[in-house]
Amino acid sequence: MQKCPLSPGAKSRYTTSRYFLLFLLFAFGCKPAIYEFKVTPRVIGPDDSIRVAWKVRGEPTISIHDEHLGNDTTYRIVTLTASSHGKEVYRDSMVTVLNTGDLNQIVFSTVLKGDTLVAAGIKNAARWGDLFVVGSVSNPSARILSIFHAGKSADISKIPNQTFSGTPVSGPWQISTLLTPAEKADHRLLPAKLSILITLKHK
Repeated sequence: MQKCPLSPGAKSRYTTSRYFLLFLLFAFGCKPAIYEFKVTPRVIGPDDSIRVAWKVRGEPTISIHDEHLGNDTTYRIVTLTASSHGKEVYRDSMVTVLNTGDLNQIVFSTVLKGDTLVAAGIKNAARWGDLFVVGSVSNPSARILSIFHAGKSADISKIPNQTFSGTPVSGPWQISTLLTPAEKADHRLLPAKLSILITLKHK
């Protein structure tokens, strides 16, 4: 089969296209990227360790600094930076630093079941880990709340209740309360959410 030689102009275009393709492969192939970044647990005590796992393209760097909200809450900000050929990408993850005795609010949206309001949900185990357990449970509202958690149940008022002491913070919680006469007559008065307050104990 006879081969047809490329003209000088065609050779020049072919060479230019090839180098341009190589340039694109180099430029984008070496661009830094973060594929995975996981920090656990998401709630810790002041002296607890955290575990950081990552998968990146480029040179990884981890930096950590604390930010304070008011006088009580500290957030530990973990930053992962991936660097390559003068370019950087980064991602932040926030860890909450708590102390024994700190308060945490548990709040869920309500559903009407007969003459009872029920609010239920799950506290994320990945966020809470196993460093803290429940100390006491109290009720910030004027109504009596029935609580079910970790196989235990109790009716809670404003006085701190120790029924759930030592149970995990994470897992399913259910809060329920009977409707008042006014709420039975007018469902527009129903609260959209129910909440409780728990104190935390570091294990």
